[in-house]
Amino acid sequence: MKKIAHQYGLRMEEINVESNDAKYFSNEHETIERNTEAKSLNAKQDPGGKIRLFYGTNRKPADKIESKQNYGSLDGELQYGICEVNIPQGHKQGEIETPLNLWIFKFLENPQMHVVVEKIQALDYSSFINHFSETLKITQKKNALLFVHGYNNSFDDAAKRTAQLAWDLQFDGFTGFFSWPSAAEIKDYFTDEAAARTSVPSFVQFLEILISETELEQLHIIAHISNCFN
Repeated sequence: MKKIAHQYGLRMEEINVESNDAKYFSNEHETIERNTEAKSLNAKQDPGGKIRLFYGTNRKPADKIESKQNYGSLDGELQYGICEVNIPQGHKQGEIETPLNLWIFKFLENPQMHVVVEKIQALDYSSFINHFSETLKITQKKNALLFVHGYNNSFDDAAKRTAQLAWDLQFDGFTGFFSWPSAAEIKDYFTDEAAARTSVPSFVQFLEILISETELEQLHIIAHISNCFN
């Protein structure tokens, strides 16, 4: 990631995201400021809502169920799209509210209580660029925040974390993520390490599209250290 940051003139700074090591990159000499007034709300006061994200992934498409284009853990061509994530009322800052998981018993997601990925829509190249550019026009600054997950993360895991970050930071811009084909299993660390390394060309291609093919003026990247294109 250091080489990629240097190539695109991105400033690199280590930060802490919910006690997990992460690195922050920006092509501007500024930090992502939190909305302190919004942060004064406690969990009971957070109204919740829905947030739309953009994404890039080199995961191979899996099945499509209703409004969700799912992605698995196999390597594929670069794909683009948008997704919608629900943030529950009473959301607690820094947390991803999920159903209770008791070994073989896994409870269903409830949008009133949990962070839920509700829609995933794949787009072709032209549609993605048009949607990205139109979204930038309605933001105060032509900013984008890009999250890159680490080891042991599914596509949905990445979408939920990205939504939580954007919601809690009150980021003024378009937020999205790049998801490489992690196996999303604790035991598959070395498999994930190899997958992350082979995903670098797709990630660089996605960066080039965002930087050169849209009206983006500022790009911020939050990336986990673990397996993240070291």
